[in-house]
Amino acid sequence: MAENSKLLEAVKLINNKFKNKETGEIPITLERVDMPIMSSGIIGIDYASKCGGIPEGKIFEIFGAESSGKTTIALLIAKKYIEQGKSVVFIDAEQAFNMTWAEKLGIPVNDHEKFILMQSSIFEEIFNAIRTFIEVGGVKYIIVDSVAAIVEQNEMDSEEIVGKGMPLFAKNFKRELRILLSIAAKNKCNVVFLNHMVQDLSAKSYVPVQTSPGGKALKFFSSMRMQISKSVEKDETGNKTAARIKVEFVKNKIAAPYGKGSFLLDFEKGVDNIQELLDYSLELGITQKKGPRDYQYKGEKVADTAAKFYSWIKDNENIQQELKNSIYNKIKNIGE
Repeated sequence: MAENSKLLEAVKLINNKFKNKETGEIPITLERVDMPIMSSGIIGIDYASKCGGIPEGKIFEIFGAESSGKTTIALLIAKKYIEQGKSVVFIDAEQAFNMTWAEKLGIPVNDHEKFILMQSSIFEEIFNAIRTFIEVGGVKYIIVDSVAAIVEQNEMDSEEIVGKGMPLFAKNFKRELRILLSIAAKNKCNVVFLNHMVQDLSAKSYVPVQTSPGGKALKFFSSMRMQISKSVEKDETGNKTAARIKVEFVKNKIAAPYGKGSFLLDFEKGVDNIQELLDYSLELGITQKKGPRDYQYKGEKVADTAAKFYSWIKDNENIQQELKNSIYNKIKNIGE
């Protein structure tokens, strides 16, 4: 008991010494604090995360091959934030933001209290803006698209860049991420960096090795790293109308890593929410397929083909809500 009293006295002294005078926040709390998890708005991602969504105040990396769906996923998550009344910033370092596609996904691109687009590829400008948006603007979700397009001012000015050991960009990137980590956590803002996969020319291997630009800092400071890939799907006439987007959490500090999920992305309408309900209700055993022509729900046959099963879900809003609630109850149990 005496040792415990000394320990509690030490906690009290530390809290008194390092308490934030403005907010009253203390560094050590003895109460249980559960990390808040927010749905991404996409069942496939929430399923793959094994915790039902994404946490607050973290750094994330979404990476994959070109045109694999990275920006689309980041924008779909942004839509969820906007629906909750939170502000979103999109930093377009690639100078390639598509307003029309963003609007199709449900982003209010003309509402500047909800969505801000910043177009800059300068390293110093981007990180200064991120800190200002979080600390002054109260923004809760920032997308940087992409790491590969960011360039430092001295490189823009064509000055000779001299770095010893690790390239200078990687060193500066590590410094900024180290600062950003605490700022994001304190203000409960998520910062998502989109990144590409490129061939690692330094790898001594006969087989091509791929890596993501920017050094190793982003891998280290990211709480979650999502690797994205896709396979294009065709309609009956052979036209490419949709893509199956596949997500794998190759790093996950919130739940078990290497969770996998997927969702169907229609090139005209965005995420096919009905197909998600169909796929994951079957995956989790909420609905059943008994043979090639027998789709069941609660022990009763509801359709004899996949198309009719899809229509049955689409035409019944109560069933949609029931399936969604059941799916998320199962997803939460996966993470426990």
